Amino acid sequence: REDSPIRVPSGHPVLCTRRVRVQERLVGVPLSEVPADRSLDRDALARQLLSVNITNILERGVFHADQHPGNVMVLDDGTLGMIDYGAIGRLDSIQEQAVGDMLIALVRRDAAMLRDGVERVADVGAHVSRDRLDRSLARLLAENVSPGGGGSVQALTDLVPVLGECDISLPGDLVVLMRALVTLDGT
Repeated sequence: REDSPIRVPSGHPVLCTRRVRVQERLVGVPLSEVPADRSLDRDALARQLLSVNITNILERGVFHADQHPGNVMVLDDGTLGMIDYGAIGRLDSIQEQAVGDMLIALVRRDAAMLRDGVERVADVGAHVSRDRLDRSLARLLAENVSPGGGGSVQALTDLVPVLGECDISLPGDLVVLMRALVTLDGT
């Protein structure tokens, strides 16, 4: 959208073929190549990226499925740009609602709501202990989200292994989504 804080190169359909996509060149450097001495508000950029991703997921059910620091650019003006849309993830309506609820649960530190969202989209065997899962999710939230709702995207990073410890696996597209949401974390 025009009001997005993140630039996406516009395409040149007249020049495109089935095998070649031609698009605008964004001037900047990939996040993976930003010099350590460059002054950036990485937290603000991470919040922008997360916000755009969440908007795309909740409003359109799609996300950039190959977000990594090489495909996220810091443009010359200090804003972010995203390139390489060769892989797009799509969520079905159940996944969209569950992911929305899971994100809300992270902000609220609500382990039961997080469990409910996970159970709607994950492969949860009959042998999985709900009590153990609730305790694991509550611990995850306590370690990563402050009581006022301020949180760390580390909670998203840690969610997949925590679920794995409880013998629960998220569908592959949701694992890709979790990775996409934490692109700037720790960079």
